[in-house]
Amino acid sequence: MSEFQDIKIVDMDAEASGNSGEGALKRIVLRLSHLAPVEWASMFDEAWRTHHYMMKRQASVAGNSLTVICNPDDLQGLITELKKVISQTNAAFRQMTSEAEVRAAAAVRKAAEDRQALQDLKGKLNFD
Repeated sequence: MSEFQDIKIVDMDAEASGNSGEGALKRIVLRLSHLAPVEWASMFDEAWRTHHYMMKRQASVAGNSLTVICNPDDLQGLITELKKVISQTNAAFRQMTSEAEVRAAAAVRKAAEDRQALQDLKGKLNFD
């Protein structure tokens, strides 16, 4: 597995942003530094759902985009909060992938030990 690179907000996609269909609120699409793994996006969505913030709005990640529904005047403060949750998600994802790599390495070692035990058994057998 390649080294996970932290995901960050890098830009606003004005072309993809527009009306939300919710009155004065706009659908703002923020570009992320790179494609978010599906597991990372799920972790972010859950972390955002449970994050406490007075002016919290809908936000979700898909691919390399983070879409929020908000009042444009509140966007900068919202970005500050989103960055906090993104940072927490990066750390949690890094921990999860590190643990998964340890489990995978242990499984590979166990499989090698099992193969060696079978080879040892085979060497002890007499088929004459």
